[in-house]
Amino acid sequence: MPRRWPRNGPGLSIQLDTPGPINPGDTITGRVVRQLPLDTSRARLTIHLRGRDKVKLFVQEFIKFHPFRTRANLLGDDLHQAIFDGPLHIPSPSNPGEVFFSCPFAITLPNHDAINGDPLPFTFYSRTRSPTSILCAFVDYWLEASLSNRASPSSREIAIYPLTVRHHPLPIVIHPPDVPIHRWTCRKTVHSQRLLPGQNHPRLFLADKLTKTLCSPKLPHYTFGVEVVCPKTTQLDSLSPMPLYVRTAPFHELSSDVLAQRSRLIELRAAKVSLVARTTVNLQGVVSGSVKRRLLCRDEEVLRAKWNPREREALWLPSDAEEAALDVGTLVLGMRFGEQGVWCVRSGQESPVFEAPVMDRVYPDFETYNIRHRHLVRWDLELRVAMETVRVQGEQLVTVLGSSGARGSEKETDAAKEKAEKRRSFRWKWMASGSKADGWAQVPAQSERGSVRRVGG
Repeated sequence: MPRRWPRNGPGLSIQLDTPGPINPGDTITGRVVRQLPLDTSRARLTIHLRGRDKVKLFVQEFIKFHPFRTRANLLGDDLHQAIFDGPLHIPSPSNPGEVFFSCPFAITLPNHDAINGDPLPFTFYSRTRSPTSILCAFVDYWLEASLSNRASPSSREIAIYPLTVRHHPLPIVIHPPDVPIHRWTCRKTVHSQRLLPGQNHPRLFLADKLTKTLCSPKLPHYTFGVEVVCPKTTQLDSLSPMPLYVRTAPFHELSSDVLAQRSRLIELRAAKVSLVARTTVNLQGVVSGSVKRRLLCRDEEVLRAKWNPREREALWLPSDAEEAALDVGTLVLGMRFGEQGVWCVRSGQESPVFEAPVMDRVYPDFETYNIRHRHLVRWDLELRVAMETVRVQGEQLVTVLGSSGARGSEKETDAAKEKAEKRRSFRWKWMASGSKADGWAQVPAQSERGSVRRVGG
């Protein structure tokens, strides 16, 4: 199931008046050209505007390979025109490249698909690999011209011109203080002799290392919570950085009594924030003689922002409930996600620099008949407490809107969204799992080496 690639030649070719990306609702104008001679009593030239979403999975089970695939026609079969029908005589050109036959056309791309009446999705392509499978999912559009003649009814000339469909730019979305947010929490515990007053020396004796390894009950331990807050919505190529707030809170009742209810300074040593694209597809195939359907969800990291402190630089996280959380996304990373890459502050630099995306480009959130494309913000924080290193890893779903400067995804109104949800009868279940923890009391206990990931909100 390949994508549609260009197919133009002297036998038949498509030429557009304004080549480049188009928007839903635009009228595509151009002409179909033939340079080879032809003499027939009747020729028929038609042009079709086609669009589809298509998915294919090639998976290995034991020693057999089972293909799963599905597709949907987004534009129906009515978007075609007969631009010539009659006798046709094209003489041999006297000069190379001379054109004797050229038919103009004009065809309009609709604003909604022909399946459920949803907003027309943009051009999309994704290819992911695993040790046992390859998944391809794409949405593509193309013009297809066909020339047939009575003298040779079994053969016809075909020309294909792929189209890049984008959506109208969105207004700039700025993150206000009351924007809906996701709240993620986890609990961490540090076991170390360095927690004791006057024991913050860099080296531990052999007996201390053995006691720490065996997790002796007499070993002091300090328990604290980490809270990460991020917005539920972000926009590609936004002028303002994406906020990501981090703060900590001590759990004295769960810590050793010998620590005397003292809070510890928690240092941020490194931060990595990634934008992960989650593509969920609906597939069907024949396995062991029976038709089976399956849902598949694949994650791929598309953007990545990293930060490490300079030498002899310390960045302390707030540890009091009354203190404002540290905005790591804006003040530390300065990260702005874009269609073509990410802007972030590197180690030793003051202003953000541009980094290319891991994949070809970043697509906004969208949904078609067989493809659902969503995003997650995934973070990996390295903290230091009493010279002990603690890693905090988590992720949250985030809605990614189209670009404001370049062409992006079309924004629907709330009424249109509700109407589309009532009309759409989707054939899959959302594959996100987890629950939301709103307060510290709901945070489950976890080991020093693990981390709790929650998706939802």
